[in-house]
Amino acid sequence: MTRLEWRAGRRTAIAAAAALVCANAADPARAQDGAGATEATRAQDSASTANPTRAQGGADTSSRARAQPGEEPSAETAIVGDLMWRNGSNGENIPWNQAREYCETLEHAGFDDWRLPTLAELETIHDSSADSGLRAPLALEDCCAWSSTNLVEEPAQAKGSLPDPANDPSDYYWGFLFGSGDRYYSFRSFPDGLAMCVREP
Repeated sequence: MTRLEWRAGRRTAIAAAAALVCANAADPARAQDGAGATEATRAQDSASTANPTRAQGGADTSSRARAQPGEEPSAETAIVGDLMWRNGSNGENIPWNQAREYCETLEHAGFDDWRLPTLAELETIHDSSADSGLRAPLALEDCCAWSSTNLVEEPAQAKGSLPDPANDPSDYYWGFLFGSGDRYYSFRSFPDGLAMCVREP
């Protein structure tokens, strides 16, 4: 099952069941397109193929965003931990290169120093108790967001029958599925995530 099929299923079925299908499925046909990345290479970082590793330790796990002195959150932004997040995204799934460019050129809420978040930073805004999978008051138009972290910086663990990346690991970037709280990685040229942008307040 591809990510797009997972997204369609999630709209018509229980989110947890859809996430389980996504985590157990792979699309072998895409591996033949010459780009070297497939849905099967969406490595989930755990000992079980059914349940990818969730973020562990170090994250502020409170369910509400908190403001820092001198930085009042608004409908346009939210302060979570030590970072200011743009509330929302670019609005559609795009390749990683476009996601990075979107954030680096974004002028929003009076700021122009936005960037793509790291995988660890994306994991800090996951809230498993929220329907959206996001900590309030953040909102997102779809399930998945790109990070700035590639497979060189955060290698994927060996995963049974999942194929090794066919291209250089630096061409694959991690993303995060907020509905299920799972990591995935994809080839940088595939439109496999939204652009969420963050900055240091």
